[in-house]
Order: sequence, then C-alpha cells, then structure tokens
Amino acid sequence: MNGVVPIIPGRAVPIKKTQGSPPDKLVISLERKLKEFTVLYEISQLIGSSFDCRKIFSDILNTFHSRLGMNRGTVTLLNPVTGELEI
Repeated sequence: MNGVVPIIPGRAVPIKKTQGSPPDKLVISLERKLKEFTVLYEISQLIGSSFDCRKIFSDILNTFHSRLGMNRGTVTLLNPVTGELEI
C-alpha cells in the first residue's frame, strides 16, 4: 500500500508524504527515547521472571543488543553491605 492507509475495509485514504526531507531531530530523539523506555520495561520483566542471576544478566545484555544495537556491556550491582558498586 503505497501512500494509502485503509480506514474502512474496501476504502483507503491517501497519506501526504514529504519524500526526500530528513526526519526531524525531535522525532528521531523521541523514537530513541521510546526504544529506551521499551527496553527498560522488558528488562524489568526479565528481572522479575527468574532467580537465576546468570540467565537474567545474559538476557538483559541480549535485550540491549537486539533492541538498541549495543555490542558490549556490563552489569553493575550495588553491594548493600559495603555500598560499593560491583561488576
């Protein structure tokens, strides 16, 4: 469907396109933020899904890779006893 969106089955409404114009910086920024919030939500679901830390951390890093294209990362945790960050 090239430039047409079906509204009612059997009917279509044309869409006005501005071909060649670069995407607005605000739109790009908002799309990136939406991806980031979606990833954070998915990660929150992973954290609550299992008690196997190694599996969860692996799944978290895989989510960052598949959704945001990140190739490297570390998981850093706060040690509640010492107050220090640990990798």
